[in-house]
Parts: sequence; C-alpha cells; structure tokens
Amino acid sequence: MRMVTTVLTLVVSLAVAGSLRAADEGKKAHEGKHAQRPLAWAGVNVDQLKLTDDQKAKVADLQKEYAPQVADLYKKMQSILTDDQRKARQEAEKAAKEAGKTGKELHDAVAAAVTLTDEQKAKQGEVKAELAPIAKEAREKLTAILTPEQQALLKPAKKAKKAE
Repeated sequence: MRMVTTVLTLVVSLAVAGSLRAADEGKKAHEGKHAQRPLAWAGVNVDQLKLTDDQKAKVADLQKEYAPQVADLYKKMQSILTDDQRKARQEAEKAAKEAGKTGKELHDAVAAAVTLTDEQKAKQGEVKAELAPIAKEAREKLTAILTPEQQALLKPAKKAKKAE
C-alpha cells in the first residue's frame, strides 16, 4: 500500500510539474517532453529497459491510448491551484533543480512551496484516485510487453521508490 501511495505521489507530482511546464512552454514543448519520456506519468522509466523497436512501438501505442485520459487529469490537477500557487510551485521547482535536487528531494521542495487548503487537498485526492487505476493498467500492459529480464529492471526501481 505504501508503494502505491509513493507511486501515486510521484505520478501526481509529475502531472503537476508537466502541466505547469506546458502552460509556460506551450503545447508542442509539452508533447515533445512526453514523447521523450513515454509513460513517465505511470511511474515508469522506459529508458532503462533497452527496448526493441517492436517494444518501442507498443509503448508508443500505450502512450497514445492513455494520453487523452492523463491530459484531462493533468488539467484537473492544474485547475486546483491558484495562479499564485502555480507560480510559487514553478519557481520552487526551478530553484530545486538548479540546486541539483532530484526525485523525492525535488518533490518535497516543490510541495513545501505551496500550502494547500483542505478543499484543494481533497480535490487532489479525487484526481489521484482517478489516476491510480489508469496508471496501474498502463503499467500492467507495459509489463506484458517486456521480457522477464526487463521486468526485473522495473522491480529495483519500484523498491527504490518505496524506500523514499
């Protein structure tokens, strides 16, 4: 259960960060980023898997399948924050990255930059609840595409996230 919570937190953080970046850099830059990191919103780093061309095509199909749903949830998540909160979060993310922070440390720095109301927290929880089954399904479909050796590479990443 803790791993699911950690993965969801990461997914939502990526969603919010991606949405904020998209707002500033435009839709093309946003689409380009996700093309470079398919399924990142599902807590998956496909770069480490050394995919075959056939697997890459299947991962691209998965990304296309889930992109509309995830984009809608990103928009919902972004709409929860005020303009001032989005600006504070963006500035905190930039400063944390410039300070060399990554992973949980980056997430914590960004999260600390914005104080959410109870209502905003509740709304975020609702969006997370919507995203969870989508991310789980996408991850299961990805796992079915991978060889046992590639699947083994995912397991250490999941354990590392759980430890954070």
